[in-house]
Amino acid sequence: MGCWLVLRPASIWSPAGSSSPRSFRVRRCTTRCSRSSRRPWRLSFSQSRRRPISDRTAANDALLGLTVRKSQHHAKGDARVRFRSTKTYGHDIGLSCCFRQWRSPSHCRFLHGYALAVHLEFEADDLDARSWVMDFGSLKPVRQWLEQTFDHKTLVAADDPLLSEMRAMDEVGLIQLVVLPHVSCEAFAEHIYSWVRGWLAQQNLSPRIRLAEVHVREHGANAAKVLA
Repeated sequence: MGCWLVLRPASIWSPAGSSSPRSFRVRRCTTRCSRSSRRPWRLSFSQSRRRPISDRTAANDALLGLTVRKSQHHAKGDARVRFRSTKTYGHDIGLSCCFRQWRSPSHCRFLHGYALAVHLEFEADDLDARSWVMDFGSLKPVRQWLEQTFDHKTLVAADDPLLSEMRAMDEVGLIQLVVLPHVSCEAFAEHIYSWVRGWLAQQNLSPRIRLAEVHVREHGANAAKVLA
């Protein structure tokens, strides 16, 4: 005979003390199975105040005792398992740079500066022998390059009409000039993406490790991303 699945209310689906009406479906399993060979099943329910699907899925998994790491369970399925790890160089490490967007009609055309934060996200299909995507200890050259490029530097676009004046200030030691093809938060993210991707190839870390994302933040309100 088939088996019956009876779903009971659980407090994780609604706030404590909530008296919202709810109804649950009771379904009969259509597959002949024994108690020792029943397949994992997902809860199915409806109620007047339904939470987002992601919340309901997390609640179901919690009841079933599943771990967050589902890749082992689904490794033989159709979905390809991927791993990601991140490295962040925050506002506090001192990537304090000065730049301007000379094409802007707003105050952004004036020299101004930020302590930039840089967030790198690496991706791999397989982990190394240490079960890592990236050895963060090997990223010291990346931090050194970031400091050489952004730390206490004045970044100027190659087509800036005042580039000669900037070069003059650099020659007398007033600024440390760095000339880039383009200047903006988006352009910085693209520049970092290109350099780090080339560094991965030089270190023979790619193609196993891929640079999936570069996130550059000026401050809490302004940021830009480059996605692979």
